[in-house]
Amino acid sequence: MSRLVHSSAAYLRTLQISKAQLFVFVEDGLQKRFHDRVIANELKKSVKYEVRAAKELPNGIGGKIGIIDLYKKLRKGASLQGEKFGKKFSCFFFLDKDVDDLNGKRLRSPHVLYTPTYDIEGLLLQCGDLAKAVADALGTAEAEAEVWLGQNFIQFNVEQWKEWTALCIISQLKKKNTGATFARPSAINCGPNGTVSATQLNQMKSALKNALGFTSEKFEALYSRYLKTVIRDIGKGQPLAHFKGKWFSNILQQHALNHPPSLGNTNSLGDKVMVALLGQVGHGATCQYSAQYAPALRGLTMTLAHKSI
Repeated sequence: MSRLVHSSAAYLRTLQISKAQLFVFVEDGLQKRFHDRVIANELKKSVKYEVRAAKELPNGIGGKIGIIDLYKKLRKGASLQGEKFGKKFSCFFFLDKDVDDLNGKRLRSPHVLYTPTYDIEGLLLQCGDLAKAVADALGTAEAEAEVWLGQNFIQFNVEQWKEWTALCIISQLKKKNTGATFARPSAINCGPNGTVSATQLNQMKSALKNALGFTSEKFEALYSRYLKTVIRDIGKGQPLAHFKGKWFSNILQQHALNHPPSLGNTNSLGDKVMVALLGQVGHGATCQYSAQYAPALRGLTMTLAHKSI
């Protein structure tokens, strides 16, 4: 059955007549579940809200592009917030940052908030308890999960993949796909410890250099610039700022193959860990996830909590 598609004006009317006051738009199903938990934890039922994924939008575009398209249409019509039928309402858009901070494409609006990490999976890893999530996924003790992961598991792997990340950043910024893209795990890291293959790295660099039409000197300067960006992220304690969090599903699965845990089923381990991390959102007296968004949410909902006159 085909989905009913509304015009922008008709879709706006559905928002206005809804009982909800806050409308949150996100890219996909994982973000929908994540932000529903965060908002519920932060607002404590003070404001009625709805979280809608891109695939539910009227433009039929989907994903990040679909969310941005709706934002621009509502902004053009001065409809990001307002009052209709005796109800105040406001719209809020959550987006994965990707590399928008490097290419100057970030939208500047109190109605738009980006993840501080490359993607939502990175935020789950940054704010969550990875050892606890692994223990839940494997059905083992948390202490055993900590031993299996080793020290600084996230930082160690980001450091191992820093060359690959730099290549992916260049590929995305320059819109040149020669094999090094955020859409796939590293093609240059191999072996039980994920070390870089110099041969494969040079092949990838050469292919990207040729696609860009750069001299060796010009390409090396560009590559060095973004390699330093990744290294700086690690030094600042923000290793996932430009590292794709989704890659950790593959990294965890590979770690399980190279270092089989003594207990637990490792099938689809990476996906199970992400689900376990999602389960941590909104729990505890001080939810680290909520802290990322609390100021922006409070600013938008302050007036919504009061009835219209």
